[in-house]
Amino acid sequence: MDSRVETLVRAIDNLRNFSHRQEDLVAVKDALNSIFLKDAKCENFIYTINTDKVPFGCIVMPKIPSDTINNLMIVGDSARFDSYEVEIDSKVFDYGLTNEDVAAIMLYNIYHLICDYSPATRVREMIDAWLANRGTNIIIKDSIQFQAILAFGLYDAINQITSCLYLPDDVTNDPFLDSLELDNFESAIQKLYKEIPGCENEITRQPRLSMLNWCLRLYSDVDKERVPALHLLDKAKKLTASVLYINKMNAVINALNRIDTSLYTESTKLYITEAKKRGFFVGLKYAGLQAIEDDLYEYIIRAKNSESEEDIFYCLKQINARLALISDYIREEREAGTSERELEKWITLKIQYMEIRDKLVKNANYKRKAKYGIFIDYDALDKLDDEE
Repeated sequence: MDSRVETLVRAIDNLRNFSHRQEDLVAVKDALNSIFLKDAKCENFIYTINTDKVPFGCIVMPKIPSDTINNLMIVGDSARFDSYEVEIDSKVFDYGLTNEDVAAIMLYNIYHLICDYSPATRVREMIDAWLANRGTNIIIKDSIQFQAILAFGLYDAINQITSCLYLPDDVTNDPFLDSLELDNFESAIQKLYKEIPGCENEITRQPRLSMLNWCLRLYSDVDKERVPALHLLDKAKKLTASVLYINKMNAVINALNRIDTSLYTESTKLYITEAKKRGFFVGLKYAGLQAIEDDLYEYIIRAKNSESEEDIFYCLKQINARLALISDYIREEREAGTSERELEKWITLKIQYMEIRDKLVKNANYKRKAKYGIFIDYDALDKLDDEE
């Protein structure tokens, strides 16, 4: 076994007596950083004593800068995460996991979060599919309060698609763990599958991205969804033992309590002024929209000739980004008193891009990808609502 892993295993052993000593938590964090030093940094390690809540095993969440959240969720930029937080549930020891087993699940989740761009790319594909299926787009909103809503859905989705709790049956080993001479991954995940609800079989272990869906709906209509959202979050906080999830929920609750939609227009304009200084937002006004208009023919051709999943989702990402900018420009100009007649050109352009997107959604390759790539657990949210 790699000597760095041996150090991690020893640090994990110190947690078995429910230790919350700062030096024991720091020892785990330092051991993780010695393993992933060149790739990403562990910013925080949490050991949660869980006696009466639903078990969660191991959660690894990225630390995402605010501008990255906006660029990923709205513009569609790629991202590779270089810092993260880890949380371990004390119940993993109750379920018979060895120190090596706990190390294996931690290292698996961390590595698959930070190893490349695929987690951010997969979540962006889910967002693009969600927008396309509903014929809508994300509107640029306040950079602070509204960000917390998008961030929660983003964090939850990333956690699920990189966690060992959501694997198909045929995944029983991992090349990265093998390189560290950890050959116990199959036994570790089988112990978790037996104990954690929803892990019984390959079907139930599919990622249920209801929270991403819910956050996108909430972000789109805070006025309507605010009160039920606060009730739902209060209920969800009582069900989970995870400190990381409770912190993210509290951030959304604080944001919902602070959002003043009457101040939305001015705050959004201030945000857009800053956002235009970066990347794709440069030239958002007429010159920028003219460039988007010039792109229209390109995407008509791309849509007709998109045969692979990669081609389709590339087009969806680009079209959704352009729709967000066109929609925001139209809204701003309407608030400034510009008539519908003067905006007709840009309204027509928006409709044309939406028509291209509709054609992409009807593509057989898109339907196959969407069928196995997105799983929304609406029942889980409905059950929580029904209990109110």
